[in-house]
Amino acid sequence: MLYADSTEALAGCREAAATFHRLARDNVTAYVVTRTQATAQAGGGQTDADGRHLPVFQDGAAQFERLYGVEGPTALLIPPDGYLSARLSPLTTEGTVSALSDALGRLFRL
Repeated sequence: MLYADSTEALAGCREAAATFHRLARDNVTAYVVTRTQATAQAGGGQTDADGRHLPVFQDGAAQFERLYGVEGPTALLIPPDGYLSARLSPLTTEGTVSALSDALGRLFRL
């Protein structure tokens, strides 16, 4: 799950989603949650940086933001068991790739 709080953050989520897919060898599904309607509409029908479909959902009531305690662009790695495996924030390309690689390695035993 990727959280974008602005149109600019949505661009970062597109990059992060592509990175997730590459690192996990397409064994992940990425979704973006946004706070504002404008950001969600900008992302509607969005693709990640590698051209894969990237669903974008609006959290107008800020429930996702509140329940997961996100502030700013954030990535949450949630495996099928539903437990939070990793929280990556701020969502920066350099730090995210390293942290995500470590988290996916633990999760998939890569």
